[in-house]
Amino acid sequence: MSDTFPDETLYPVLTSLADEDRIFASNSAAGHESSQIKGSTIKAAAIAACRPKHTYVQIWTASTAIAAERGVTYGIDANGCTLTLPATAGYVDGDEICVVLGLANARVLTIVSPSVILRGTGVQIANTPFNVTGLGTFISFTKCSNVWSMSYPEYALSRLTEGTPTGPTDTGTKGMARFDANYIYVCTATNTWVRFPKDGSWT
Repeated sequence: MSDTFPDETLYPVLTSLADEDRIFASNSAAGHESSQIKGSTIKAAAIAACRPKHTYVQIWTASTAIAAERGVTYGIDANGCTLTLPATAGYVDGDEICVVLGLANARVLTIVSPSVILRGTGVQIANTPFNVTGLGTFISFTKCSNVWSMSYPEYALSRLTEGTPTGPTDTGTKGMARFDANYIYVCTATNTWVRFPKDGSWT
């Protein structure tokens, strides 16, 4: 065995955790003490050491002003809060800020950023606040070049249920959907409904 390189019979190239388990058993049977630590254990520890870790911050107080920081996940269960993202300058691509909105009840959160935000609905201009509503909703902001890329289910429809809104301004939140004998109704914004007639000729 070379003084410089380890014996490849003891330290072969591993392609899977199954290979590691097999080699561990083989080396253990041969009495190689240097291989008594299971390879999968080593790999799991290495991955855990490299994985970005988020600090969790709970927000229970209404109207809290939150100065967001990278590497933090905010659990927000209060209304009237404002999350202010930092400027992207000084951050590196991949830096992330996360929010879990509405832990026990649906909550409304105001978001504002001195940098542009890329949303599912388009570009959010810098320093232009907007609101999101969520119940157990996960939102992430990832720094990409000089913008924040926002991950949020802005177009997700709720389960289609039977019912008829009283009119186009009936109470509702974006994404709600209803149907009756004649129409399908979709709430496209807060208290804003549109309807689509059913195709009676479809047989």
